[in-house]
Amino acid sequence: MTSRTNTMVASAGLALSLALLSRAAQADETQAAAALYQQNCAACHGPQGEGIAIFPALADVGSRLAAEDVAEILEHGRNQMPSFDHLADEERAALVEYLISGMGVEKQD
Repeated sequence: MTSRTNTMVASAGLALSLALLSRAAQADETQAAAALYQQNCAACHGPQGEGIAIFPALADVGSRLAAEDVAEILEHGRNQMPSFDHLADEERAALVEYLISGMGVEKQD
């Protein structure tokens, strides 16, 4: 192999490694947000975000509300929903992303 070919192979290997690390980090973040959801939201909104009785479904909340609206509700509460200001800003941000992005479920085309 030429030096240029070796460099291209090494670059491709590095790119693949970075992509795999990024995907693993993303999976860890999704799992952490899912755990926050189960601990703080599932009792009222259902384990899969399906909603329970008077508590709305959250599985599709991203189609109804903007991220800023969800963040506002988490921080200040609304109607029967209490504030979750006891969570760290980073935890609330992770929950918002988790909810807005469809609760970790990849959308099918």
